[in-house]
Amino acid sequence: MAKKRFICAGIFAACVALLLAVLAALSSRTGVTKANYDRIAEGMTLAEVQKIFGKEGIVFHGFPNETARAYCWENADRSLAILFFDDNSKLVEKAKWADSTESISDKIRRLIGWPWWK
Repeated sequence: MAKKRFICAGIFAACVALLLAVLAALSSRTGVTKANYDRIAEGMTLAEVQKIFGKEGIVFHGFPNETARAYCWENADRSLAILFFDDNSKLVEKAKWADSTESISDKIRRLIGWPWWK
């Protein structure tokens, strides 16, 4: 009986480890990541930044006396990057990186597609 419990616990542990590995692999493939944010340098063009993040940013603020614009890239896990570009579409400031506020259970629900599972 003890041997059977030990085998079941081992199988359960292996399934949990596999699930965590899959979640880690899925999250690293997304374009809007801290690692990609760190690759971005001042002077890069908007097109270069969009290529790194893998999608277009959203202009969310214009300055009335300047032509500079702030762009925001948001990830599905609610992490985001905010960058400022000048009128020549050159990066002038990396304003902010905000880490995800999503819990592990929220991440699993989002990735599996079970919004009813809490």
